[in-house]
Amino acid sequence: MKNKTKVSHFFDGVNKVHVLVLLLFPILLYAQSFQFNFVYHDDDIMILQGASVLKQFNLKQLLLRDAWLMDKKIELYRPWQSITYAIDYALGGSRPFVYHVHNVLVFALGVVLFYFVLLRLQIKARHAFFIALLYSTHSLFANAVCWIPARGDLYLFLFSMLALWLWLRAMEQGRLRDYVLTAVVYGFALFSKESAIALIPIFAWLYYAGHHNLHIKHYEVTLFVVLSMMLTAGYLYLRSEAVAQTPDMFTLGGFLYNIRIIPEQLGKFFIPAYFSVMPAYSTLLTLIGTLLIVLITALCVSYRKGLNRSWVITGALLYLLPSLPAVMYKPQFTGFAYDYLDHRLLLPATGLMLIAYSLITRFVKKQVAVSYLYVLIGVMAAYTYAEARNYKDYKAYYTNATRTNPKSGLAWMNFGTMAAREDDYTHAFAYFYKAKEVVPDNVELLMKIADSHMTFQQWPQMIKICKEVMAINPKALKAYYNIADYFVVQQQPDSMRAWMQRAYLQDSSSADYYYYYGYLYKHLNVPDSSIHYFGECIKRNNQYALAYYNRGSLYGKAGKYVEARDDFARYIALDPEDPNGFFFYGQALCISGDTGNGCYYLKEADKRGVKEARDKIAAYCK
Repeated sequence: MKNKTKVSHFFDGVNKVHVLVLLLFPILLYAQSFQFNFVYHDDDIMILQGASVLKQFNLKQLLLRDAWLMDKKIELYRPWQSITYAIDYALGGSRPFVYHVHNVLVFALGVVLFYFVLLRLQIKARHAFFIALLYSTHSLFANAVCWIPARGDLYLFLFSMLALWLWLRAMEQGRLRDYVLTAVVYGFALFSKESAIALIPIFAWLYYAGHHNLHIKHYEVTLFVVLSMMLTAGYLYLRSEAVAQTPDMFTLGGFLYNIRIIPEQLGKFFIPAYFSVMPAYSTLLTLIGTLLIVLITALCVSYRKGLNRSWVITGALLYLLPSLPAVMYKPQFTGFAYDYLDHRLLLPATGLMLIAYSLITRFVKKQVAVSYLYVLIGVMAAYTYAEARNYKDYKAYYTNATRTNPKSGLAWMNFGTMAAREDDYTHAFAYFYKAKEVVPDNVELLMKIADSHMTFQQWPQMIKICKEVMAINPKALKAYYNIADYFVVQQQPDSMRAWMQRAYLQDSSSADYYYYYGYLYKHLNVPDSSIHYFGECIKRNNQYALAYYNRGSLYGKAGKYVEARDDFARYIALDPEDPNGFFFYGQALCISGDTGNGCYYLKEADKRGVKEARDKIAAYCK
């Protein structure tokens, strides 16, 4: 029996040089990402648009919001991810540097824990080191490390590795503490991503296989089961309170559509040459992956007597079980956006590494020269370094997305949206109309095209597109507003009201309807009516940031500085990333007599690039 005192320490039996290399190598490999920007695919929604939630750091709010930090907008739930974003926001606001550093550190720690798990599975330390090092260099994992919204998968990987290590140690040493810690860490993994539920049957298999089978006590296992069930029940309850309920999210049709994920990702793992930030299904990849599955299965069956059965089964479970939620899940945007995302392979790939190692040790009897391994690691790291640059900024990201998945309407649409944001409408129109070829009936896309035509007062094209939208979705109020705004420009208020009446008949309770009407009266220079409609908008949705902003500006022009101050205070709380909010709030404070706080906000606006703030600082902050 092993000495309990000796094995109780975390690093006992571990080569500390291995640990140091496994920690530093991924950090160095991905250090370039510290200079990367946001790519404006979900990261802008979660961090930039979600800044008001992150800024408050309200734990209850973070637990009861969906993965987009919204109130039941989508069906995904990532509370631990949201909490870590709030921590990052407290440290660095909306600077992408902080979020990228966080992702890289979590990945590096996960790689080290993977090494510890391999050691617990009785793999030689030298072999475990090279397995973990090879794993850390795989190009597919750039999808998880460099894409900030993949934070949930990074923590799923880290906590899963820690939970497996604790579970194996618990079975070896029989300590109640380890069983309790395993349950707690499983809970963290579950709150990182729902795929952690796959850990339970893996624990069961390891318990059954009894790798160490030294001090397994049934009452301690029972306690673990009870704690895990309680944590799972708590997670499911909170999830039901936080996310949109989508009854058709998991269907047989979705499973049959997505089953190709299994062979495609396996194929890309063993032949890492098909890197895409937004992949689509490929017949070639499916065929390659299927052939590899047949080959690996045939080898495992034919040579089962010489294989480590426990490693193979553990590897198969680690690959297949955490992959099942992605296979079962078919979101509404499938096809329009992408078919699957490779960052989901981060945890399952540990199983593929284990299976590959089992086969290699069966067929390669001679010791492989270390120099060959280092060459392989160097080549893989160089390829990963190059592919990671696809996350440098939105241009690199969407260039890769549209090249590797030209049928992605989302990729073309987002590319056009970012070009329009930078006033590059030549490219914006090209990207938008490319997206329209792919998905001609997408309302969001069509409205972006209409808005772009509206910017250049290309009225016939704008009206044509808006009428297309109404035919697809009569309740798309923005289309009515656009046409109504055209009649404002033409100084035809009666026609404007007629189009808004059509919108009213479609959805009279929408806060959007009243916001649009307020904005139209603002264009007509009728401030009283505009203020009234913005107020009606706020009554229906007190989180409508732009209604506060526009009403506040009207109050300011009318000399109602106290009211303007209150509206801009609310606007800043809802959208703390807009420097204009600080500028106008600072002015309102100074004019209403609070120059101390007013000057603070004016200076903050100046720091954030509002040039007009300097004149106001000179006037009020002497």
